[in-house]
Amino acid sequence: MRSLHDQEFAEFLICIGDGVEPTKPDDIVRLPLDIAIPWEGEHSTQVLIQHIFPNLELHGWDAPYMVQRAILTPTNNDVQKLNDMIIDEFPGEEHNLLSFDEVEGDNHNLYQQEFLNSIAQELYTIEVTLFFRAIKQKLAHSSSELEQESEKQISTSSSHAM
Repeated sequence: MRSLHDQEFAEFLICIGDGVEPTKPDDIVRLPLDIAIPWEGEHSTQVLIQHIFPNLELHGWDAPYMVQRAILTPTNNDVQKLNDMIIDEFPGEEHNLLSFDEVEGDNHNLYQQEFLNSIAQELYTIEVTLFFRAIKQKLAHSSSELEQESEKQISTSSSHAM
């Protein structure tokens, strides 16, 4: 973090935390000009990203590079917007990875979250396919039993009618 290597910035943060840094109404802190990016419309957000993550396309998979940088925002909506913009900077094709945290209808908590998160997509696909095949077979079997039962009832009523 910046506060580890920048004594002046660390002292600034301590002053804010201690409540001794001058504020504007509603406890708004005025940032020093050397750490602020003036707002000039939506383009300023891109300037901020470029400043915090320079050459992201070259360092996107470099863990130390990523861990040493952060943008703090006041709302989750801002986080989502920034995440989307930063992710768009990564080279290559986008891939969606699925996670399974719960099973519908699992009233007895038979499938623990840790287990569900560990299931590979391929395994899940196989299990779902097998599950639906079993349901389809059961429905076909039930349907067949219903047809046989209907035929018995029809033949029984026909023989009683004679």
